[in-house]
Order: sequence, then C-alpha cells, then structure tokens
Amino acid sequence: MSCFLAFCLILVTAAAQAGQFPVKAAYGTAVACAAFADGGIEAVEAGQDVSALLVTPDDLAAPGLRCPGDKAEIKGAQVKTVCTLGEDEPFTLAAVIEENDADRTVKYSSATGTIILRRCS
Repeated sequence: MSCFLAFCLILVTAAAQAGQFPVKAAYGTAVACAAFADGGIEAVEAGQDVSALLVTPDDLAAPGLRCPGDKAEIKGAQVKTVCTLGEDEPFTLAAVIEENDADRTVKYSSATGTIILRRCS
C-alpha cells in the first residue's frame, strides 16, 4: 500500500500544474514595471512600447498581449499558456520562465528570444 501511495505522489508531483506562473513577484522591463506601477496589468497590455514585457504569478503581459496564469500549464520552468493578442483568436505560447530570487531576476525564453527581467519595485 505504501508503494502505491508513493507512486501516486510522484505522479501528482510530476504532472503539469495550472494556475500561476513560476515567479513569486512581478518582473519586467523598465517600461513594463513603470506601466504596472501606474495602472496594473491593464496598463502594460494597453502600452505602445513593444519592448515591454511583464510576468507576475497571475499574468504575463506585453502591449496588446495578455496571458492569464489560470490558463497556463506549468511543469517546472516550462510554461504553455493560452494568450490573446489584441482582438485576435487565442494562441498557445510556450516559454521557459526561470526565477533567480537571490538576484531578483527572471530569465524569460521563448521562440522569439531570451530576456532577463528585473523585479519591479
């Protein structure tokens, strides 16, 4: 019986989780952090500076882009989530999000590139 319980625990631990991105705070580019401080996630999404990118436990956002964490499938640092880009149909975004709590940074990597994001104040 204890072997069965241990096996079930391993399966649950290894399975993809949903609900939050693998960060403990808000991280972003300087422009995204400033917009977030002024008006929240909506201000980042409504912004015009294409260099803006923000990741919080609940959302990933850039100008015109919103990816809610509750639609994310998380397995370690690997993330697959359903996003909307403006008024377009939803699409799936795959990324790797690695938080370095000691350095207060996040390494964000996707098919479009890699960027180091700083913790927003």
